[in-house]
Amino acid sequence: MSAPRPTPALTQFVEDELLRAPLLFDQVLQGLGEQVQRHLPMMSNFQRSAAGEMQQAVQAQRARLSARFVDSLREQVQLELNRAAQAGVLPKPAGPVVLALVEEDAVALDVELSHIIQMVKSGAEIELRELRTYIATLVGDLDLAEDHNPF
Repeated sequence: MSAPRPTPALTQFVEDELLRAPLLFDQVLQGLGEQVQRHLPMMSNFQRSAAGEMQQAVQAQRARLSARFVDSLREQVQLELNRAAQAGVLPKPAGPVVLALVEEDAVALDVELSHIIQMVKSGAEIELRELRTYIATLVGDLDLAEDHNPF
């Protein structure tokens, strides 16, 4: 009996994340450099020298380090997927899976809701203008600014 294979959606997700791994590695190296620069005044001469050499070595080998990082991640993910498949944890594909960021029904509902809110706002704005005019007339105020309180 063969172990179930990962679903295409899971495989695509893993591949997308592995494509982002070099960017993550660059962010880690950038954060490391910033931390070293921030702590440089507190270091001894030997520590400053070692930190400088480390930064030069990392910059010189950045491509190799990044490639090894991605390869290591890929190996670890494949190992975990194989382990999960052997344990029967992976879901069996039920058929074609359609992925969407948002559901069309939810978008249509949001659009309709925004139209209703806009209609209520415009109706309330007309009523509020009439009320301001009426109150200003009662008080005898000639200024009808929106931020002006006639009382």
